[in-house]
Amino acid sequence: MQRGWLNKYFLSVGHQNISNSFLLSKEDIFDFKHGKCVAFEEICGDSILLPIDIQELNISNCIDLKSLNDRVLFLEDATDLRRCIIYECRQIECIVSSLSCYTILESIEELWLLKLDSFSVFFRGGDGAVSSLPKPTPPGMFSCLKRIQIYACQKIKKLFWPELVHNLQNLEVVDVKFCLQLVEIIAASDAKEENEGGKDSIVFTLPKLREIRLWWLPELKCICNRRSTMVCNSVQTIEIILCPKLKRIPLSLTQLDNGQLLPPISIEKFVVDGRETWDSLEWDHPHSKNILEPYMELAPPLYKVRFVVLYGSEWSNSGGKIKYQYGILFSFKETSYESLLDIVSHLVEANPSESAIKMKFIFNSPKVLAPFEVLNDDDVQYCELRL
Repeated sequence: MQRGWLNKYFLSVGHQNISNSFLLSKEDIFDFKHGKCVAFEEICGDSILLPIDIQELNISNCIDLKSLNDRVLFLEDATDLRRCIIYECRQIECIVSSLSCYTILESIEELWLLKLDSFSVFFRGGDGAVSSLPKPTPPGMFSCLKRIQIYACQKIKKLFWPELVHNLQNLEVVDVKFCLQLVEIIAASDAKEENEGGKDSIVFTLPKLREIRLWWLPELKCICNRRSTMVCNSVQTIEIILCPKLKRIPLSLTQLDNGQLLPPISIEKFVVDGRETWDSLEWDHPHSKNILEPYMELAPPLYKVRFVVLYGSEWSNSGGKIKYQYGILFSFKETSYESLLDIVSHLVEANPSESAIKMKFIFNSPKVLAPFEVLNDDDVQYCELRL
């Protein structure tokens, strides 16, 4: 399609039946911020031809897609692309696998990678070689990036390489959650640096970074290597929640000539999941913890459990995705034990006074969980931290 024919358009191909989940709502995914948007869902086997002036691309449930240029024709011409969301594409391994397509990464401002079971790197070379970056790093790659959100990508182990971080001068938000194998946010340059820490210190300056959110990353060991620090003078919010192996916080604070440390001028809160977590954190300067402690907050319940009662139909396998077909559905974020028991008992024609509830399924949990009994209001109102 030629450039400039329409000032605005929204092209939707496929079912677009994405449901709300604990990761984000349907409204988040389809909150189109730009005037020229294309959305695909469940497109399998067919090639995709995009308008070359596309500004926002949303691809979901394309189960055989391995990279964008694997299926998208003339991807390298989409140089106006500002926002890209890839959601529940189970086979996708990387964003692009061709050097000619790196031009799209120069204009992207928002990148959302959500529930991608096979995703492990930004780039996979045409010869099959795995790399997060081509060598040398293109100077414009991710230079416009403002927000990156990576949720439930279970194969990724390293997010950024040092060569790429220097391009991230416009980055404002890093939001990484439920990536169970992620070990490093900024990876060491090589194995020697990873094991020995390297000889020279490295300072990563991210002048516009406002928010760092790291949730439920059980293998995360470091934000950057031991000899590196981060200067983030615009940071407002830091959240470290359920990252038990993460200890060192490499945040560099301003130090006056008299030795006094100053917190970032914009800092509003440093959220952790418990006092024990805060006490276990390690800092490069012995007084950093005291300087930042006034901004420390304990995380409230992440959100109430969303109870979903399904009744009157069956589960089916559709393209590798389990779905509940038709039937009756009740959904509510919080309720009392008595109300929940009454609804479930009515559906199964049981006597509430002679019944109890055992949760057999916990939807969207990042790991398989054993059933547990719901016995009282405390259980009904339990937050996601228990899961």
